[in-house]
Amino acid sequence: MSKVSKDEIRQLGKLARLSLSAAEIGSLEHELSSILGHMENLAEVNTSDVVPMTHANMSTGADLRPENLQPASLRPDIAQPSLAVESFLTSASRIQDNCFSVPPVLPSGASK
Repeated sequence: MSKVSKDEIRQLGKLARLSLSAAEIGSLEHELSSILGHMENLAEVNTSDVVPMTHANMSTGADLRPENLQPASLRPDIAQPSLAVESFLTSASRIQDNCFSVPPVLPSGASK
């Protein structure tokens, strides 16, 4: 089972701008390790015969056979004018080159 270290929890807390107590770090260490363990269990499941979904909201009706699953009705994908940039930048605390400007999250020189 994957183990999340206290240092990793502290780093996640720092990135999320959370002040975590020692008790919270200990609790999160256990909880996140448990979640990763569940993900490892799911990774072992054979899904070779599972039909991939095209959308999270599949319409099944009464017939649950994979070949009869269809995507739910979605609105037509028609290009429409979007909001003016100025209308959503009014709430920004910092703007650079007509975009939201946020402080860096990753340390400088971090690989992509």
